[in-house]
Amino acid sequence: MIVHGFSSYAYKFEKYINPLKKEGFEILAFDAPAHGSSDGKLINAYIYKNALLRIESLYGPLYGIMGHSLGGLAASLAFEQLTNRDKKKLVLVAPATETETAISNFFKLIPADEKIKLAFTQLIGELTDKPVSYYSVSRVVKSIRSPVLWVHDKQDTICTFDDVKPLLTIDLPHVQFLITEHLGHSKVYKDNKVCSDIVHFFSSPNS
Repeated sequence: MIVHGFSSYAYKFEKYINPLKKEGFEILAFDAPAHGSSDGKLINAYIYKNALLRIESLYGPLYGIMGHSLGGLAASLAFEQLTNRDKKKLVLVAPATETETAISNFFKLIPADEKIKLAFTQLIGELTDKPVSYYSVSRVVKSIRSPVLWVHDKQDTICTFDDVKPLLTIDLPHVQFLITEHLGHSKVYKDNKVCSDIVHFFSSPNS
């Protein structure tokens, strides 16, 4: 299943379809809630995660998930809840790694009183029954043992590489990191070598 990011569409990942089909895969790709041809007026990681789990229940079981940006966060949260996930694969392309970072950056753009910031994070917990720290790709990859390919560009200004750096210093034998340069946040998934590496990751036998 291919999972696009915020303000994007499934068709932008069309270059992955034929290479994956040649490897024998059936591909699921769709517009996220409130995007493109899909219904809805709201999107966030919680809504997106539940949509992915619903799709998996209807069309699965899935062999693997590839997610970009917000789709990477949603994909990791959904993947964590899949059964037999040790035999499945997860590809993260410039994922929205830490929601706490995103909130911090939001309040740098729109300054607010500390009480407002606290109320904001508390509201997330009340609406989703999970703390903000739950919405973390880092947390997920540390908790699973499935094969993971994490692609990130050093010059990504949307989902910054700074959130990835701490993971590079710890022992995560099930995670492969593909670090690129000068591709930014969106060009990274369009890059021919990245595409080839992702297809190879999915088609290679699990170790």
